[in-house]
Parts: sequence; structure tokens; C-alpha cells
Amino acid sequence: MTVATDGSGRGKVTGYGWLASTGEYGLMAFRHLKTQTGPKVVLVAELRAIAKAVEYFRGREITILSDCRPAIAMVRRWLDGDFVLPEGYTVVRRNGR
Repeated sequence: MTVATDGSGRGKVTGYGWLASTGEYGLMAFRHLKTQTGPKVVLVAELRAIAKAVEYFRGREITILSDCRPAIAMVRRWLDGDFVLPEGYTVVRRNGR
């Protein structure tokens, strides 16, 4: 099965989605803070699209199509066991959690 993903940001809103060759799809949007997502908002959106598709099809073999080379490179590094995040992205919120 093939799944195409895309992500984008406009103003303070980030959107992302995926579409599978089966016709299934997922769409999401959220208000982002650059203090948490960092300056690479579109990269974060694309990674979230990929993550949601993988989560939805967990246990099934899928091929991801993405036009975001940095996202592809980062996912490949994760698959190799590397822990890397987009520039400025933090997993700790301002309240410490």
C-alpha cells in the first residue's frame, strides 16, 4: 500500500494529512507555537503526517511518499536508531512537562 503525506503552516496554524492508495485518509490541524515546534514548522507538520499514517496502518507494510526531503532523511535516521529532532523542536513544555 502507498501513502502520500503533506504538511504546511500558515500564520499560527499547522495542517497535515495523508492519503492512502486504498482511499483512506487523515487530516489534522493545530495552532502551533514556534517556541515548541521551532522554526521548521513545515518539517514538523510533514513528520506528524508521516507519524499519523504509520500509526493508522500499524502492522501493515506501507510505502510513504513525501515531497519533504528533510523529513525523509530524518525518518531514515530514526529507522537507523538515531535520536534527532527538527531544529528548535522541544519535547519539554514551558511548564516543565
